[in-house]
Amino acid sequence: MKKILLISFSLFFSFNQIKLVQAKCSFNCPKFVKNEALVLWDKSSHNSKWCTPNLSPSVQKYSSVVKRYKYPYPENGFEIFLVENAYTLNSAISNPKEFDFKKFKAKILELATSNSFSKLDWTGRGASPAFATAIVIKSVAYSYALIDEYEKFTENEAQKVRDWVVGIEKNIHKKANSLDHEVAVATTHILWGTASKDDTFFKKGQKRIMSFLNKTKKNGKIADDVRNNNEIMHHLIQGAEVLELNGIKIYSKVFNDLTLHEIVESHAKNVLDVGNKKTKTSGDMYDPARSIMRSQGYGTHIAWVPIYLKRFKSHESSNAVIELRQALREKYRDRKPFFGQQIAINTSCYYGDEI
Repeated sequence: MKKILLISFSLFFSFNQIKLVQAKCSFNCPKFVKNEALVLWDKSSHNSKWCTPNLSPSVQKYSSVVKRYKYPYPENGFEIFLVENAYTLNSAISNPKEFDFKKFKAKILELATSNSFSKLDWTGRGASPAFATAIVIKSVAYSYALIDEYEKFTENEAQKVRDWVVGIEKNIHKKANSLDHEVAVATTHILWGTASKDDTFFKKGQKRIMSFLNKTKKNGKIADDVRNNNEIMHHLIQGAEVLELNGIKIYSKVFNDLTLHEIVESHAKNVLDVGNKKTKTSGDMYDPARSIMRSQGYGTHIAWVPIYLKRFKSHESSNAVIELRQALREKYRDRKPFFGQQIAINTSCYYGDEI
């Protein structure tokens, strides 16, 4: 009987080891190369009118486990963190003089100290927890950059956060077999690199996103279906904006005879053609059909629009993007601020959004 119990315990333990993956970076960790010139965001573009709702920072413990995306959101899961942190960022941007950056810093340090979101649970169906971890790092990148400007991290504090991020970064590569996951990894590296002034991560992300764009087809699509192509745009346009801000002219480069401007224009026209029709995505075969034509959502939305228009409102390729925003606001009567959880910020707040 004792032997049977031991075997049963071993099988149970082995099963859970497969399902629950602990983040760790104990060897071959990326070398931190500081580059103070790196910039995450041009704050002159923000518009407090759209920075709602907002939320004061709260120091709390979040789960150490990242599960597949689920609604309603589980208590202290990554979904709650993404929403709450985005709203807290809104508060910090809207009123930095009265915002409690010391408490915000304590919140991010608590994530690192408690090794939050460091394990992956692949149980069940739904969006990948590895993919979700990439979005967590995006969210932390914006927090880290704002905090470090107003309430400087000490070197020990900065190292603590860097060590935690490097640890959970190892998880974002697991089962990265969809196109949107692939580009999300590249953009995560770019965002964390610029936020933490880490040139190693920044250059890694730059190389990845350039390589990814070579997958563009002659028709301007990267993914065949419009919804999955739109999921790619969340990360692609976000990463491209940060590259442009740091002197990398990615929009003028050519990928399979097309510039990134032409790729964006082609996609905007395709979304307009689909309208608010519910469509499936090749990025997740289990996800039900949904409408892309929304300002907010986890992965099904067009919250990338303000990022592109902030920089290229007068570019000839922007006409289709402006038409897309106008269709959302006027034809489909969606006037909410743009907020995509996969982008991790309220893009109307960060980049402005004049209707």
